[in-house]
Amino acid sequence: MFQKSLEGLLHKQRKYFAENDTSSLKWRLRQLDTLFRLIKENERLIEDALYVDLRKSRAEAWMTEIGPIYDEITYLKRRLPYWLKPQKGFLSLIFFLSTYTIKPLPRGQVLVLSPWNYPFNLTFIPLAGALAAGNTAILKPSEISSSSSHIIKELIERYFPEEIVAVVEGDAKVADHLTRMPFDLIFFTGSPAVGRFVMRNAAHHLVPVVLELGGKSPVYIEQGFSSWKVASKRIAWGKWLNAGQTCLAPDYVVIHESQTEEFISHLKNAIKSMWGDNPIENSDYPKIINQKHFERLTAYLNGVKIAYGGKKDTKKLLIEPTIVINPPANHPLSREEIFGPILPIFTYKSDNEAYEIIWRNPYPLAFYLFGSKKKLNFFEKRFPAGAYVRNDVVIHVADSQIPFGGVRTSGIGKYHGKYSFDTFSRYAPSVNHPFETDIPFRYPPYTEKKISIAKTLWNMIRSVFG
Repeated sequence: MFQKSLEGLLHKQRKYFAENDTSSLKWRLRQLDTLFRLIKENERLIEDALYVDLRKSRAEAWMTEIGPIYDEITYLKRRLPYWLKPQKGFLSLIFFLSTYTIKPLPRGQVLVLSPWNYPFNLTFIPLAGALAAGNTAILKPSEISSSSSHIIKELIERYFPEEIVAVVEGDAKVADHLTRMPFDLIFFTGSPAVGRFVMRNAAHHLVPVVLELGGKSPVYIEQGFSSWKVASKRIAWGKWLNAGQTCLAPDYVVIHESQTEEFISHLKNAIKSMWGDNPIENSDYPKIINQKHFERLTAYLNGVKIAYGGKKDTKKLLIEPTIVINPPANHPLSREEIFGPILPIFTYKSDNEAYEIIWRNPYPLAFYLFGSKKKLNFFEKRFPAGAYVRNDVVIHVADSQIPFGGVRTSGIGKYHGKYSFDTFSRYAPSVNHPFETDIPFRYPPYTEKKISIAKTLWNMIRSVFG
């Protein structure tokens, strides 16, 4: 029964799209204004939902969820008039007086599948890009962050007609059916395993997909690095933001064995400065999303050397910031994306040993380096990643001017700002060739004289215009 309902919803959006000028600047700006107002008038409702699902503090909710949505919408609105200006030009001189126009046109009906770890950010920022590009959208938030999912549905239904934006809640069966439907684009944020499932389903109708995934983002600390106080605070903040449940979180640290103790000492101080001596009693420290993930993470701590932390609260689903030293190469902490508050530290004796630790993992969403520009350039050329950040972590996700996305196992496609606009648009050339400039040698029969004239003209044009 729900299949027919979903197909009817898509048909309703297709009908609206066909009968209304969603490509106009006025329509696009009106939708962005509505989305901005939706957030502005319901900040407290959003904060409450995030606290129920993840125990996010109001400060963290603002910094990582609400604030970035405002920034993205504002950025899109200011630049839309310029991005919508068509590119105009002339075709090759062989087709004399022929002109072309390239316009960014809406793709049509898009599906946005968002995850549970940043439920509002990773739903509304892609939605902003979709609306800025003139599309209608169906949203499928994660059922795992149920409070946030319900609020997203409630707010969208209050502010948008369903023929423009609609929310579908449900489990994997609903997602399975949605991703088999003939959308014009599917935008998915989540794990590589589910990303493969989405891509496989989308292939049935040859629907293009954007996959924003994750991976094991390393922190490489160059031998001789010494700015420990600031570096340790930045790494600790990025790692334990949202209790480590962040696709961009530093997944592990690679450091020379001679500097390990000093780094861990500073890292402990950074943890205590932010969350106190007992972080799981700090109301600003987030919880693990559910029992399943809590048990997965606590199992990771079996049989490893814990340098700091390890305490947990089973009832509240809390695990304090935990540091592990050199887990075995076949351990899940060494092989799988952790997505939790556990930070493995791998030590190396030589550069080659450090590189082997890093290269045994798939391409990450980000590569973090604390050290020289020369070493960063080395990794940029040899180790593919979605982004490279020197002397900090995570911060690049907050800027709408730069692309966000991964490489292969960490993602396909980019978004944020202009990159969102391009992702959700289709650039279609429109060509006009007047009848007055018809060229006889394009038509059969192809005589030697015609071929000679054509070659001469092509060579002349290439020599002059390249």
